[in-house]
Amino acid sequence: MENSYDKFYEEIINGTYDPEVEMAKERRNRNMFYLVRELNESPDMLKNIKNLMDYRDLRTKQSWLSNFYFRTTQMCDGELKLQSLRHEVSKLDRDRRNYHNRALASFYSLVNDMKAKGIPPIYTGRLMSPYDDKVKRYGDPNIRQEMTDAFLGILYDISETTIEDLKIENGEYSEGVQTFRSIARDLQRQDSSYGVKKPLTKDECKDDIEFYNK
Repeated sequence: MENSYDKFYEEIINGTYDPEVEMAKERRNRNMFYLVRELNESPDMLKNIKNLMDYRDLRTKQSWLSNFYFRTTQMCDGELKLQSLRHEVSKLDRDRRNYHNRALASFYSLVNDMKAKGIPPIYTGRLMSPYDDKVKRYGDPNIRQEMTDAFLGILYDISETTIEDLKIENGEYSEGVQTFRSIARDLQRQDSSYGVKKPLTKDECKDDIEFYNK
């Protein structure tokens, strides 16, 4: 079995080694390691991550429905079905703000909780809570965008990371490892249920989600 050192030297020899890619992997694995550790020590953190996942799921469903609606109209599949689809799309639009605010508040809490414990930051951008009394009309849209793209990226990293990547010893942080794996499976299941080929990583680019049946 090829180990990481063999792969490293093979890439050097072949000229395929990219230091920026490797540094990005190291940062990702570092963040994921600390996330596992915190999930082990603070199981309540899962509630915050679930809120991030719920928003991601809503935005993925919106994109899937828009594609499905287009295909349905092209096939002239009946006015009743079209009305049902329009109703579902409208409902998701109405729900989006509440889901988004819950996700942003959860991400705000997650980042600050980890920062308070002296953990290297998983996010270094601007922060705000949409429920802060000092924030008017749910806050600066640019900060909302930065935070949203960040937590969508973190969810993607969770789904793409294995415990083996993190080199966690057998039995170490066992509860956190189990929870991390469960989150990754749920994210992969979400994508599978919609036939997602390329998941959402930037909030305002939901139309860039790739579906296998698109």
